[in-house]
Amino acid sequence: MPYELLGPEHLGVNDDVSQSTAVQVMSGRAKAGSHRHERDDDYSLALAIEGGGTAGIVTAGMCVAMEALGLIETVDKIYGTSAGALDGVYTASGQAAVGTTNYKDLMVNPAFFSRKRLFLPGRSAADFDYLINDRIAQQNPIDLEALNEGPEFAAVSVNLNTMAAEVLEDFSDHSDRLEAIRASCSMPVLSGRKPFTYRGRPMTDGAMLSSVPVPEALAGGATHVLALRSRGANYRKGPYSQREIRFTRYYAQMGAKLAALMVGRPDTYNRAAEQLQHGELPNVTQLVPEADEPVAQFEESMLNAHYGFKLGALAVAKAFGVPEQLSVSWVLPPDNAPSIAVVT
Repeated sequence: MPYELLGPEHLGVNDDVSQSTAVQVMSGRAKAGSHRHERDDDYSLALAIEGGGTAGIVTAGMCVAMEALGLIETVDKIYGTSAGALDGVYTASGQAAVGTTNYKDLMVNPAFFSRKRLFLPGRSAADFDYLINDRIAQQNPIDLEALNEGPEFAAVSVNLNTMAAEVLEDFSDHSDRLEAIRASCSMPVLSGRKPFTYRGRPMTDGAMLSSVPVPEALAGGATHVLALRSRGANYRKGPYSQREIRFTRYYAQMGAKLAALMVGRPDTYNRAAEQLQHGELPNVTQLVPEADEPVAQFEESMLNAHYGFKLGALAVAKAFGVPEQLSVSWVLPPDNAPSIAVVT
């Protein structure tokens, strides 16, 4: 059976293209060959990328498919929360496919995550020094020249002094940008007893208040937002256990504030999910995988990760009129890129 690598020529091949305004703006810009900073419309289009730990491989699949279709050129700004910030920065630099390789390494790597370290002095279960300084800075470096030419990028974190979600942008240099991503990803307790400090402010995982950073994109001036979801449309978050909340309150510095965020997070998440599912926000569209939770937050199965990646790519194909007979591979070849091909 012959295959063709997914490319811009497959955009809109099927007539069944989503009629949502965000998809229509992106499709129109792509067909017109619109270039960033030289638009012939008055729109500002943003991606808002959900995190979710290793579930971010789902949104990574969406980003890789959009990159292959030439759709990232239609995007003006990318907002990412937690793992969505990781997906976002690699997508903004034209390296969405490269960014997926981080998941393959981190999923089963005790150098990054091990609960056994939780009670070791000066250690954390999730080692973000390894993620930022080894994986990203050394093994999978971001193309800074391409990043400067790509969509603007911002990470969303939570400021524990103000107990509010905060958009981190206007970076002084690349190190500052990487620190912002780390602030966005820093999980309560699992990232250490002491909250990560960014520009002198104690920060925690942006997902505690804004898992899908649509409000931040709208507040930043976006007229249209495409929300990339790592969870299905019907997924709703259940409460943390009382044991987890008590442990956080007494174990971590600023634990009372972190515990309060944990108590409120399910309602915050679920209200946002309702808004997105029912289209309550004008010019905001969500792309979702067909399964509610295809990949766990701390996934250990490569099979599940591949499934989630494929569902992400298929969600893009469905929205943009691409034939859904896709061959999606996350078995990475030597060039460190997954492959998405159309079955012809």
